[in-house]
Amino acid sequence: MVPEEEGRCFGACYRVHDSVWDEVMGHLDYREKNGYDRVEVVAVPVGGGASVPATTYIATPTNPHYLGDEAPEVIAQTIGVARGPSGTNLDYFLQLRSALRDEGVHDAHLEEIFEALHYSGTII
Repeated sequence: MVPEEEGRCFGACYRVHDSVWDEVMGHLDYREKNGYDRVEVVAVPVGGGASVPATTYIATPTNPHYLGDEAPEVIAQTIGVARGPSGTNLDYFLQLRSALRDEGVHDAHLEEIFEALHYSGTII
């Protein structure tokens, strides 16, 4: 997630029991290290219902891996080779795209990156 005035971010929320909160957040803090800030947000269910407080991680320009407004081809090149503690960035990207499409969410920027990945031969 990148901070954007009036922006929206789609995803899943998970309720974490107080008894395992510190353990779960420790794992997430490790996974999201290197420039992601943990922030509190308000989550609004897509299908309606009451908003709930939630915790997420936001990429910032101080992140050494932050690509910001780079061209989709540059982002695709990085995605094709990047790897973190949880696996490859390519797998993460493809799962994110699939999950959004399953929810009926079209993200033009993700689609531009997907096309660049396809064009570069990173994905077939």
